[in-house]
Amino acid sequence: MITENEVISAVCRHLEGMGYEIEEARSTYEHDPDIIARHPKTNEVFLVEAKGATSSKEDSNRFGKPFNSSQVFTHVAKAFFTAMKLLCTKEKAALHVAVALPETPLHRRQVESAGNAFTKLGIVVWFVSPDGKVEK
Repeated sequence: MITENEVISAVCRHLEGMGYEIEEARSTYEHDPDIIARHPKTNEVFLVEAKGATSSKEDSNRFGKPFNSSQVFTHVAKAFFTAMKLLCTKEKAALHVAVALPETPLHRRQVESAGNAFTKLGIVVWFVSPDGKVEK
């Protein structure tokens, strides 16, 4: 099971592979956006909200246990709301907003249940597998 911190690390590597420089990558204990990345040539900015498949806090009752469908719904809903708020950022550069989620059937199902709302708002959704692979 992949934690939020592992999702953040994988997406940072993915963005660096796309030519972006990571300006900030926050941990579970910090507030959004989880990743701020800027492309040095185009000045485009990616703001990313990330979620994990289990708690990354060792003192949590959920540590190492998969989130249930209700918890996944809450995580995806919160990520979607945060992404909408990030769209309102007063960033002057070309702005891209993304949500990064674990590659699980429950997370996929929740994103699919939103229909094309993510696409209509221009929010990129990335799914991150336990091996660190990032896909749309």
